[in-house]
Amino acid sequence: MIQQKIKVELPNDDYYEAEVACRNSCPVKTDARGYLMATVAGKFSDAYAVSRATNPFASICGKVCGAPCEKGCRRSDVDEAVVIRNIKGYLTDKHGPEKGDLQTPLTYSIAPGSVVPELTGKSIGIIGGGCAGYTCVHDLARLGYSVTIYERWEVSGGQLVQGVPINRLSRDVVASEIASIEQFSNIDVQRGVDVGKDISFAELEKKHDAVFIGVGLAKGKNIPIPNSDHDDVYIGLAFLFDFNLREKWDLTRSRSIVIGGGDVAFDVARSALRCGSPEVQLACLEREQLNEMTGSVDEREGGRREGVVVNDGWGPVEIVVENGKIKGLLVQKVKRVFDEDVGGGATNQDAPVSHGKSGFSLGRRRLDLFRLFHDFRRLCPSILRRCCVAAHAHRNG
Repeated sequence: MIQQKIKVELPNDDYYEAEVACRNSCPVKTDARGYLMATVAGKFSDAYAVSRATNPFASICGKVCGAPCEKGCRRSDVDEAVVIRNIKGYLTDKHGPEKGDLQTPLTYSIAPGSVVPELTGKSIGIIGGGCAGYTCVHDLARLGYSVTIYERWEVSGGQLVQGVPINRLSRDVVASEIASIEQFSNIDVQRGVDVGKDISFAELEKKHDAVFIGVGLAKGKNIPIPNSDHDDVYIGLAFLFDFNLREKWDLTRSRSIVIGGGDVAFDVARSALRCGSPEVQLACLEREQLNEMTGSVDEREGGRREGVVVNDGWGPVEIVVENGKIKGLLVQKVKRVFDEDVGGGATNQDAPVSHGKSGFSLGRRRLDLFRLFHDFRRLCPSILRRCCVAAHAHRNG
């Protein structure tokens, strides 16, 4: 008789946690199941506490999160996913800091430390007042570190206030969530300080025991196609920055073309309409009917309702310029988005996308400025992981 060895592993906590697909799909492991069950039971305060436990930006995620929990929701195997994000938004509307109580939400965090920590005597500098920076500030403050935030612009929030249009995310919600974190007495916020200009890295190194740089994905990228350097081709993030923090552009005489199919592309397209553009066309490689588009369904539906014309499955070939002016975008029909050999493919079928006087080239490029000084990794490795996750979790915002 042949004896066969079989390896048996007993399930541990990680195994059972992974079985809760909605929770396991969340970058910060928010217990969606827990707050959904509490909501069903009518325990809304308890439900909010669960949603806030792992995430200092619960209110933000109740509005603009990409909702990976819904992508992991097993209800999809039956019909469709539970609208987890909207339920969280309902809970934060009732019990989040935007209701005026800035202190109580802090008590729900399960991050190590305390709301009234014993100070360690160590100082940490945080460059960047966005989601990653403030998550780092929140966790370090709980551990008793004295933390100073250096924010380049006049308002904190990063892409929450620079990139996400106000029609998608209330600035009062953002301000309340940030103000709640700033309730710690061991936090100092210095806005309007551009590190490298107003203060040097060397000065920060001398001033603090460790420095965390969370400057985000703040620089857009252009597309290497003919005429992409034309004066009327703009980077999407620059346009959104002006739209949100400066003066809105006057596009009343400019039909617009947006290249891209993600949430940022739709933010630009919908904002262009709000700037008076009489026609906004959007072209992207991904095909909607094959669920390849990265933009959320809400954004796509909202864009269409407002008048954005979506041309999916078309890749940009050339920005057509005549007599020095943009006349349109030449596109190529996409045969496939992903190819085993070269990463993509397109047919030889070309077509113009409308005519336009202004175009937007979309996307974000990772900056090579995410560095750590001194012994930050030794001081707080778990916080470093958490802040990187926070930056990832809020990229759709």
